[in-house]
Amino acid sequence: VGSAASGMITGAVVATLSAVAIAMAAGAKSAVDFEAAFAGVKKTLNATDAQFTQVADDLINMARFLPQTAKELANIAQVAGQLGVAVDDVARFTEVIAKLGGATDLAGEMGATSMARFMKVIGQPIKNTEAFANVLVELGNNTATTESEIIQLALNFGALGSQVGLSGEEILAFSAAMREMGQPAAAGATALNKLFTNLNKAVLGEGGLAEFADIAGMGMLEFQELAETSMAAAAQAVLSGLNEMSAAGKDQVAALDTVGLARDRVSRALISMAKNEHGLAKARKIANEELIRQAALDKEFATRQDTVAGQVDILKSKINSFAIRMGETLLPVIRKVVDFLGRFFDGLFFIVSASKNFIEAIKAIKDGIHPLVKGGGILALII
Repeated sequence: VGSAASGMITGAVVATLSAVAIAMAAGAKSAVDFEAAFAGVKKTLNATDAQFTQVADDLINMARFLPQTAKELANIAQVAGQLGVAVDDVARFTEVIAKLGGATDLAGEMGATSMARFMKVIGQPIKNTEAFANVLVELGNNTATTESEIIQLALNFGALGSQVGLSGEEILAFSAAMREMGQPAAAGATALNKLFTNLNKAVLGEGGLAEFADIAGMGMLEFQELAETSMAAAAQAVLSGLNEMSAAGKDQVAALDTVGLARDRVSRALISMAKNEHGLAKARKIANEELIRQAALDKEFATRQDTVAGQVDILKSKINSFAIRMGETLLPVIRKVVDFLGRFFDGLFFIVSASKNFIEAIKAIKDGIHPLVKGGGILALII
């Protein structure tokens, strides 16, 4: 009985030590992988050692509540740095992009690139990314298009839209309404850019104001006042009037020609969008309300993650963060081992290179390896 019990205890100890060894190896690999990924962050961010340490800690801790691992978050942070996101904003920006990736089709590096560029295009500070991410998600949830389609068009239209006075949420709303009608991003953006360019010129007195007012079914002074108050509302009035012309059997292309918008590709896109006048009104309302409410991203993220698959992804990230923390304690030893082995094999290389024949080379290798397996082995030589 004693022998059997001893054997069981020995087996349990061996199993425990094996499990510990496996866990340490997994931890070491996770830490090495994260360190390699974070090296990319260091290349793109301008920061002190203390700030880098803080960002790394933020990413590891943040990953415990997200479907992306700390390594994946580091890849997003690297892209953020490349796009000019400052060190003080990079952790929060990365979290927003990670949630966007977990809630929509706008994920990872694509999400980071799109949102960072959109913020630049509309002249907003990067700290406001979450506000417009909420608007984007709410539009994606309530219009017949996706977040990636909306942002793609908005990136092409945003600069001009911002220049003529549209807010970021209005740019997203017009982009969503245009994409709802199946217009490609390039064609849709071209049409919107042309519409707002000509509309702005008209308001500035460069001609076409009376013609725009006529399409909108308004008096010239009334339309001018509307445009000076809200260029988005003026554009919506023009599109609504264009749609009413179709119902009345009037020539829409001829009307667009009076304001310099009759070019085939432009007129097709605008006439298509005019049919979606109610969709545009709805999109503008949704965007304006969500900019104040600020709840869509967290709500959508929670819905997506409140599934078995979502919880499994987060569990994997929790395990990975734990493994990184455990593995970090082994990194100094790993560095010493790697450094020693590098110098050792450099030595063997030169010894073998100097040997005159195969037998001498084998003997040299044997003599070189002997210290590794004697007197405590490699750790004794290193430590």
